[in-house]
Amino acid sequence: NAITGTYPSYNVDYATALVSRGDLPNAIAPAATTTGSEVFYTWTPNVGIGKAAATDKAILAVYCPARQQCIYTTIGADRSTGAATINVAPFSGEVVQTYIAFIAANGKDMSNSFYTGELTV
Repeated sequence: NAITGTYPSYNVDYATALVSRGDLPNAIAPAATTTGSEVFYTWTPNVGIGKAAATDKAILAVYCPARQQCIYTTIGADRSTGAATINVAPFSGEVVQTYIAFIAANGKDMSNSFYTGELTV
């Protein structure tokens, strides 16, 4: 669903692309901003809603289309903290696409990713 255009001019609609998929609840009101060479994510913890647990780990993903590279972590901060950062120094000066999701501490459940926007590092 994230591919737009017609042959041979296809594009990716980053806002509709998913980097993860599952039935674990995502966070409430996730957002991303740049702070120097890092992307800073914030969210409202929703511990106890559905399967959402305080110990769920944030999955942070930053994709740089110009370099066709992604920097990510699957062991970010706990859901209960409401904030996390990821170092993206290699993308300095570039436009990036950002995503957040959560994975259960046991690795068995995952949320759909949420597009947190386009940023310039």
